[in-house]
Amino acid sequence: MAYGDSVIVGDFFYMENEQGKMVRGGLQPSDPATSTTIEVNLSNVAQTSGEFIVTTTGLTIGANIDFKQIAGPYTGKGDLEDECLDMLECRAVAISTTEIKVFWSSTAPIIGNIKFTYK
Repeated sequence: MAYGDSVIVGDFFYMENEQGKMVRGGLQPSDPATSTTIEVNLSNVAQTSGEFIVTTTGLTIGANIDFKQIAGPYTGKGDLEDECLDMLECRAVAISTTEIKVFWSSTAPIIGNIKFTYK
């Protein structure tokens, strides 16, 4: 492999960095036939954690939602797959029949838009 090459192992996306090491990029989308993709502006100021609400339909209150970060293109950030290297961890739960509350965290500060898929 060479710098920028990528591979998918299970649900995870890996990319070779400048030092020749494979780094985990993020999670790949779930089955597109059953998933919804959204783009969320997490913050206008760099943060390492936060939360947001997604409005949808048909939820069971208290249900855990499979919520994953996916590769770009992201609005205002470009279209390179390395944009998903932000490596967000997400926990999502249905707080009503129409709302999902998503809690996110990252080891590095995040600013701007990120794409997610959920089902």
